[in-house]
Amino acid sequence: MANPDLPQTKKLRQTVQFQPRWENLNVDCLANVFGRVGITALLLGVPFVCKSWYRASLDSACWQRLILPDVDTEIDLGNEGFWNSDNEIEAVVDRRLELFRFDTLMRRFVWGYQIDHNCFSETQFIMFVVNRSRGQATFLRLPPLCQIALLNRVADVCHGLKGLSLHRCSLIYSSSIIPELIGKCKHLELLSLRGGSNNLKELLLQISIHCKNFCRLLVLNAVIGREDALAIVNLVPNIKYLSLRKSYIHRDNLVTLFRCCKELVLLDARDCSGFDGGDVEILALASQIDKFSCEGSRNGDWKS
Repeated sequence: MANPDLPQTKKLRQTVQFQPRWENLNVDCLANVFGRVGITALLLGVPFVCKSWYRASLDSACWQRLILPDVDTEIDLGNEGFWNSDNEIEAVVDRRLELFRFDTLMRRFVWGYQIDHNCFSETQFIMFVVNRSRGQATFLRLPPLCQIALLNRVADVCHGLKGLSLHRCSLIYSSSIIPELIGKCKHLELLSLRGGSNNLKELLLQISIHCKNFCRLLVLNAVIGREDALAIVNLVPNIKYLSLRKSYIHRDNLVTLFRCCKELVLLDARDCSGFDGGDVEILALASQIDKFSCEGSRNGDWKS
């Protein structure tokens, strides 16, 4: 039997006694960690671990990246890599599946917090998440079919946004408020349009007027026509990162982008149609930028 007075035993006892515990970390440290775990964990996991974690989860620093799930689970545009990797094209779109769809997440939230689902709307749920940021949100991804009233309230709260991701459905049914929303985001650097936009020119016009740091545009699963290409060239000529994945773009319009966007660093045209990935002129122009990818692209009709 070990003597409790032996130096080794005392040392072991001291190590156990003074080993830091997660729940004893200060709020700033916990908030720094929780800000990286995602909306699902912040809503359904972290607050239920212990009181200190619950208190830390209320810190606005945890709610700077508000990546709400979509109606499908195809892609997540809010991944950390998109912001930090300038030359890695794979970092632009993270194809990991989301843990929950939006409707599933909301049902789990209502059940976990014992809320009467008959008295709790999608707008209330989204504003609950947005209000947790206390105006400190830097990235916001909204689900489809957001009502105009909701977008108005988001515009009034989220002035510090650097990244905004919108679904085509919101762009169609709330088209009157979207330009105003973008116009209030003076620090916007990134815009993601999931499913494209019928008023890309108007959106980019607002960006050219109000968003002087804008440099990243993602237009996914869309038709990029001549007018759209010219809007990009004329309204955001200094764009550095452009993703047109799964879109239709005629080779002449792609050539226009290469020739006129002089600051372009990265162009992602994977899984596109409308041009041949082996086109000699396109490859010659692409050699002048750091990263170009067109795997899976073909010269044919567009299929959404």
